[in-house]
Amino acid sequence: MGSVAQEVRAFGIRVGTINPGKVDTSFGGRTQGDGKQSKWLKVEDIAEAIVYMANAPKHVVIDELQLHSLSQEYPRF
Repeated sequence: MGSVAQEVRAFGIRVGTINPGKVDTSFGGRTQGDGKQSKWLKVEDIAEAIVYMANAPKHVVIDELQLHSLSQEYPRF
């Protein structure tokens, strides 16, 4: 992401990444909304994060957003 951001910055293009935690989808043969998946992030949450980044003031760059639900444990280092 860093090199792309540097290349297009002069043109007023902002580049950022969204790093979601667990998302409630039907990928991997799962059924959306089942079990503990129902407490995970929703696809709409990711879409709202994208809109948030896109609507930041023109002089602001959001390099990275990390999203996870309250039910997801923090990674242990």
